[in-house]
Amino acid sequence: MSSAHQNPMGHPVCAETAGFEASMRMRLAAVGAAVTVIFLTLRDWNATKDIKPGAWMQYMPVTYYCGMPRTSPPAVGRPRDTAIDACVLDAALRELGAKGYGAFSLAAVAEAAGTTRPALYRRWKDKPALVVDAVARLAEADLPEVTGDPKRDLMAELENFAHCIQATGALPLAGLMLSDEVEPAVRAAYLERIVAPRRARLRALLAAAVDSGELDATADLEVAGSFLTGSWYAFHIAGRPVPSDWAARVVDLVWAGSRAPGTGTSR
Repeated sequence: MSSAHQNPMGHPVCAETAGFEASMRMRLAAVGAAVTVIFLTLRDWNATKDIKPGAWMQYMPVTYYCGMPRTSPPAVGRPRDTAIDACVLDAALRELGAKGYGAFSLAAVAEAAGTTRPALYRRWKDKPALVVDAVARLAEADLPEVTGDPKRDLMAELENFAHCIQATGALPLAGLMLSDEVEPAVRAAYLERIVAPRRARLRALLAAAVDSGELDATADLEVAGSFLTGSWYAFHIAGRPVPSDWAARVVDLVWAGSRAPGTGTSR
């Protein structure tokens, strides 16, 4: 006869019954764990349902660098990974150059960079925010060398200005920044990272021309600087092609209007 034990209620039970109860408790615990895993998986899938097939590794202990996996999980509080940022910004510049601002999409950038839209949205709130960073990256990376010849340096700066917009197809971005719909933080970043540095460099070159005696000391450098880049936008607003020698011509015009007395007329 089987030996007896007491269950939690104090009633005697045989060893076979006790073993059966223990086995059932283990099975129920296993089923509960499986249900929990399925629930969490479905919850995470619902939160990231716009990710493309095969991109599950983005949500596992793996991060991606231009399509290449790295098997170290991000720690809580770790700062943004600059390698991913650079990869995305490079992809954004390629997309802007190929398609322009209107057809630019975060989904295409994510695919080109080997990551996902949720990964992009964790870094950039929307399309304008990403484009501002991408254009600023190009403007900061390709600065022309200052040679000490203010006039030629000014032409090079203007050619760089036109290149940064044309290469990215980002002309509509300037108009967008005038809209009330753009986030104040995005507009502030655009002014701080793109507009202000460019204006500061233009003014510094004009001031160098004044110091060297090429331009009159009373010249209105604020208006002159605005005229330089503003004339480029004016061509586009009028629906006219920008002349290939626009930079040289606009600098010549500023020099003609602000030349110091007694200076020559050659470029």
